[in-house]
Amino acid sequence: PVWMPHPKTVSIARKSTCGTERDGFVGQIGGLVPRCSPTPPSHWEGIVACNLLTYNSRTPLLGLRGSPGGMSSASARAGVLSLRMAGPGRLVGRVPSAWSVPPKKRNQPSKLHKEYDPRFCTYRGVRWPRLMLKFIVEDAGVPSSRISYLALETPQILALNVTSNLWPKLRFLRDELNIPPGQVGAAIGRFPLLLSLSLAGNIRPTTDYLRDGLLMGDAAALAGVVSAYPQVLGLNTTTNLAPKASFLRSEAGLSAQQLAGAVAGNPSLLGRSLEGHLRPLVGTLTVKLGISKKDVARMIASNPRVLSTPLDTRVRETPRRVARELRMTLRDVGALCARFPGLLAVAPGAVGARVEWFLGHGVSR
Repeated sequence: PVWMPHPKTVSIARKSTCGTERDGFVGQIGGLVPRCSPTPPSHWEGIVACNLLTYNSRTPLLGLRGSPGGMSSASARAGVLSLRMAGPGRLVGRVPSAWSVPPKKRNQPSKLHKEYDPRFCTYRGVRWPRLMLKFIVEDAGVPSSRISYLALETPQILALNVTSNLWPKLRFLRDELNIPPGQVGAAIGRFPLLLSLSLAGNIRPTTDYLRDGLLMGDAAALAGVVSAYPQVLGLNTTTNLAPKASFLRSEAGLSAQQLAGAVAGNPSLLGRSLEGHLRPLVGTLTVKLGISKKDVARMIASNPRVLSTPLDTRVRETPRRVARELRMTLRDVGALCARFPGLLAVAPGAVGARVEWFLGHGVSR
């Protein structure tokens, strides 16, 4: 016979006159592979497995391929393994309940029918409420690659009511914010905690502040900000967003229009720490590099990603490397960064190679 391999391997017990031998064969779902004995036994008593399958009593066996042996009628009547011949070297049957229970409990009545609950189902090892899984996959449109991540990272959403809790949030994102359905699903997949936020306490106040306080009433820009950076909906307007907006207006010199453009162009800047990132970054640009507040505002308006540039490995180190390679002062490098903000995104280790390339092509220092 042709032995068909399969990645999931279980141990098959062989019935003999002396008892059960567990080291006779190795079985696989979809195939049987002999290990010790060259011929398979006349019948199988059962299979001892750990976490073999998630199934109920109605799940059919996909197929057992093996030697055209058989099993005794006594074992068949006992319900240990029910197989039928389906061609040379192929046996087809159903998964017996003995495969999922210890040997001591095989003679006890099965409890699978009592544990079966039509309200739940299993998806990739996670037990889901059926209505919840349908909402996540079909209604919200979360990508299949993020469904397991959603359940593992935010298991609390599995206890939320689909009708009274989740559907109002989905309608708000689609109908009131006018976010396309595909982008809504992607946003939920990136930030599953969005479904556990309060619609009246978190989502609505934050979106109102973003639209009226930062984006100058631009609804289209608001939809883009939420779809690109859904984590913003979990930020507090009073203690988080408002202090950052005030700092960017006063310290960085951004006008209302420049601030709206920066938020729309780089929504993730709202997630940066005020004291740990934004204030030290602006201080480095103005104090150490000597860039004026007006030029800083112009830099941010032309390239909003400046505010998301890593502080230690880029904003502080790259100008020093440029000054050393080109024999310039830090203030001269600051004037260069004011004209070309993208220079701050260059890795310090790449500065020397680029300078050598220009020198090799006839460009003087």
